Amino acid sequence: MIDDLSQIVNITVSESDMGNNLTNLQITINGNSLVDGYNYHTLQTVARENPRNVSDAAGLYDIQWENGQEFYIYSDSLSGELKGLIDIRDGCNGEIEKYASTTDAAGNSTYKTDADGNILTETESQKDKNTQYKGVPYYQSQLNQFIQTFAASVNEILKKGVTSDGSAQGISLFVMKENSQALTASTVTVNQALLDNADLLATKYNVSDGEANVDLIVDLINTKDAKIYDGGTGSFFLESIVSDMSIDSSKAINFTKNYMNLQTTIQNQRLSVMGVDTDEEAMDLVKFQEAYNLSSKMLSVMNELYDRLINNTGV
Repeated sequence: MIDDLSQIVNITVSESDMGNNLTNLQITINGNSLVDGYNYHTLQTVARENPRNVSDAAGLYDIQWENGQEFYIYSDSLSGELKGLIDIRDGCNGEIEKYASTTDAAGNSTYKTDADGNILTETESQKDKNTQYKGVPYYQSQLNQFIQTFAASVNEILKKGVTSDGSAQGISLFVMKENSQALTASTVTVNQALLDNADLLATKYNVSDGEANVDLIVDLINTKDAKIYDGGTGSFFLESIVSDMSIDSSKAINFTKNYMNLQTTIQNQRLSVMGVDTDEEAMDLVKFQEAYNLSSKMLSVMNELYDRLINNTGV
């Protein structure tokens, strides 16, 4: 049971002599007592009331002791399968994604929005309250940043244009889903007005432009080469995300192999002390059998000697 527990979380195990051949077992998790003789403490999961990151699912669990004391899941000294799960689920590279805010001239804080009024997101460094690992939230925040920049650049061009018949001003192509709080990769959608009537899509800048004028379309195509994604193009930005994922995956595989080799070495060392070697036991059985046979022959010879001395020796 202790071996199984040590795979889940890092533990410290000690036994102290109580006298009368009795020992007191103590197990601690990251410095906090789990078992102390006949006394023990339990851990419990509690659903979060508010998401930590904008794109987090509702009701993700935190861990705490049964007495309400915090179990610090972002401790640098925490390890094991639990640490791995926390890194994957909450890892945002030492940051937390939140709704972007700005302060007006009067000193009032308001949400930062795009030209269509969609709330934007941003990341805030909180290394002491998060893990440095690039987990699911990190890639969500990167994709959110990409879609916000992409949608803003496309919508800006379309709203400058007019429809093909020149009867209406262009409208945004990408909007936020209904009942959403911010424009993210999971909430972005195509404008329903355009789905209902494709003629509302802007195709030119000026009413007088003929069908041969494709300036607006050219500008839309050129957005893919615009260096508006942290100083790079959209393609490079997405490639960097894939590269980060590939590097992290490769590291995880190598770490797993190294730790498995280390585990095998430690297990072999333990077995050399406490385990049973079948070959060695077989040799011992043969040795003991030969010793038994030799002892039996020795007793038989001694029996014959005593018989000669006692029964066949004349008075």
